[in-house]
Amino acid sequence: MATALAIACLVPAFELRIEASIGAGDTQQAFDYLRKVTILDAGWGPLAFAAGLVLVAAAVAGILLGSRPWLVVASFAVAMSLVVLVFDMEDNDRLQWPGRAGVIGYESPNGGPLLQPVLDDLKAEAQRSPEARNPGWTLSGEDYYAGRGLGAWRVFLWSTLVLAWLTGFRLARLRLRPWASVWVVLGATAVIFAWLLLRALGNLE
Repeated sequence: MATALAIACLVPAFELRIEASIGAGDTQQAFDYLRKVTILDAGWGPLAFAAGLVLVAAAVAGILLGSRPWLVVASFAVAMSLVVLVFDMEDNDRLQWPGRAGVIGYESPNGGPLLQPVLDDLKAEAQRSPEARNPGWTLSGEDYYAGRGLGAWRVFLWSTLVLAWLTGFRLARLRLRPWASVWVVLGATAVIFAWLLLRALGNLE
């Protein structure tokens, strides 16, 4: 699973779009600027890739050395750092795709640690384009963009969640019997999902 996560960092995981225009009304010209980016090339992505490699190394070390407590604790900590990154992406609506055209109007920078550096670079690239030399050229909005996760992002997301569950189980096993460890991890998972559900319902109000 850690290997799948690391490989997912090397394949395009996000598609981003910003828009600009010249003029208005019937004479308006619209311009789209698209970019597909891997997790490795996105913001804190190198840290996520490094974390994946650490988990691969930890799995190999576990086979060779056994489940040493320090190795179990370190693996859990690394997995949870990836969970925080995934949660930041999913909970803050950083990925919204309106369709073949259009962008989402955010009031402030919303790309987060993964996407914002890429969006800033994409805007700079758009501002260097030939059409941007026209005095009437303007971006749709300073912080407007559309983004969607591709297959590699889904692989990364689900690999992260599975790794968090597995390393959490191994951590519980340091003190508890197998079935007790399962129930502890399932209970923690249920609490987290209940909290996420309550947050989602609160956002609908």
